[in-house]
Amino acid sequence: MNLHHSSKTNEPVQPREAATLVLMRERTDGYPRPELLMVRRNSRDTFAAGAYVFPGGALEQADSAQRSMNLAHGLSPEEAKRMLESESSADKALGYFVAAIRETFEEVGVLLAKSEAGQRWYPDDADRIETEQARIEMRDGRINFADWVAARGLRLATDDLTYFAHWVTPEGRPKRFDTRFFLAEAAPGHYVRPDQREIVGHRWLTAREALDEEKAGKIKMVSVTVKNLELLETFASTDAAISELRNRRVPLVRPKLIPLADGGERAVHPWDPEYDAL
Repeated sequence: MNLHHSSKTNEPVQPREAATLVLMRERTDGYPRPELLMVRRNSRDTFAAGAYVFPGGALEQADSAQRSMNLAHGLSPEEAKRMLESESSADKALGYFVAAIRETFEEVGVLLAKSEAGQRWYPDDADRIETEQARIEMRDGRINFADWVAARGLRLATDDLTYFAHWVTPEGRPKRFDTRFFLAEAAPGHYVRPDQREIVGHRWLTAREALDEEKAGKIKMVSVTVKNLELLETFASTDAAISELRNRRVPLVRPKLIPLADGGERAVHPWDPEYDAL
């Protein structure tokens, strides 16, 4: 794992393990490309301030605890470990799937869950009131995510997540993450409610719409989001994306930074010609 040293403390900074979830669905207006849930981070945040990203965040110890393992529907720790390949711990491998679902629920209120019989769960109006209260209590540390899901008789839809990317933040950044990216299908009318703390807004956009707006300077995005959108833009439907990405060998991407004359930086990726010379 790449490390870098803080100029102030000379202590190594290790990337924090994280999980991100891309929710994809078909457009209702017949447009021949699926749309993705993009969320806008709080401009006061210290990481990707004001940027449009996908829901996600850091792993917590509870994500790999036995309580969470028991809630995973249709996916064992050993199966998760085979999918992630580079993760040596089976429980932690499954914990990435759990973290992606938990963070998405905490940030935007979308819970990918199933009944004991394996049917996807979608909240009605009464459920939405209860889930909003639960999110507040989780944020304040009064209840535990896994305990709340179990009390409702639900299982986490870990088997509906497709693992498709693995990125590590470049050395030299004040915050670094070792992030696994997952893709899942969203329902046409999925209820989305940003927490108004970390996440202050959301939009459903096709990958091409998001890339065009970023290029035009209308929205801000970080490099890893842009690169994953470029990958997802190639698929004509949600089914096609899931089918093809499930059969894809996931490479580990560790960008490197090149300083520019104007004081900025440029990211260089493993597929760029100059990468190996850096």
